[in-house]
Amino acid sequence: MTSNRERRAKVQRMQRRVNYRRREGSLEDALWDRIAPVGREFGSPDFERLMEEDRRNRVGVFDPAMRQPIADQADRDVLVEFFKIARRWELTREEQAVLLGIDGAYVECLEGPLNLAALSDETRARLRDVMKISDALQVLLPIPERADAWVRQPNAAPMFGGATALSYMLRGRLSDLHDVACYLVAHCSGDFS
Repeated sequence: MTSNRERRAKVQRMQRRVNYRRREGSLEDALWDRIAPVGREFGSPDFERLMEEDRRNRVGVFDPAMRQPIADQADRDVLVEFFKIARRWELTREEQAVLLGIDGAYVECLEGPLNLAALSDETRARLRDVMKISDALQVLLPIPERADAWVRQPNAAPMFGGATALSYMLRGRLSDLHDVACYLVAHCSGDFS
């Protein structure tokens, strides 16, 4: 248990760090302030009580001392893999945001030093479909460059109508990602109907 004196010193150090970074115009702090849950902003009246309550409930929110979120390791691992795929597919931030179904600024927090991994069920479903698509492409096209380029190649399949698979997925609906994943998994299993 920390004493009040230690807690005050910790808060003062944190405030100095935040104020210094604000003077420097840190992108990390701007993003931090933008996505901090309401009432849980550093220095708010109920900050300590709410953060303790969240710790007890194991909610994926920020730990102010570490400036790190309390989150599920499995979510972080899936996000790391997603960003590897995004680099291979040469996705822009906007494209990543559409595939994940989230705001573009939030994508930077997911990949950046905060590595926030408090994901919604829909985002988890989208990540699963992206993983299925990537895995199926590696099975169907064993040459990595071809597998990664497939998403940007025009596709004559009736489902795509001559457009690219990426443009189909970027329509923004979860069902679009799921359709592409099912299409590729069916091809892996030899079901071409």
